[in-house]
Amino acid sequence: MYLIDKSLNIYAHRLLLSVINYQDAILNSEPSKATALVSQIPESYFGKLAKFLESNGQKAMAFDMTPDHDHKFDLALQLNRVKEAYQIAEKQNSAEKFRKVGDIALLSGQFTLAEQCFEQS
Repeated sequence: MYLIDKSLNIYAHRLLLSVINYQDAILNSEPSKATALVSQIPESYFGKLAKFLESNGQKAMAFDMTPDHDHKFDLALQLNRVKEAYQIAEKQNSAEKFRKVGDIALLSGQFTLAEQCFEQS
């Protein structure tokens, strides 16, 4: 798609039909159709689609799709996936992330994991 502004500057934007179809399937509450379309979408679009999914209430699908570890960590906390959040914090060796995982683990009654997190933070 090409856009032109008042100063006659031309801007090119690439729109993939597979991405539009995927977003359409999500908005029409057809997750099985959307899942079938994932293989047609280049991985470079996964980050944008994960944010789209999150903004449309599909946090679990966004968690599975996002390539960004920070975004995946935030989604893991929101979904109470404590073990996945712990693994990400462990890979990044982040004291702040260990503290957050420790807080969530403590609230969910996983005291051993909470203790490990607080020691590492």
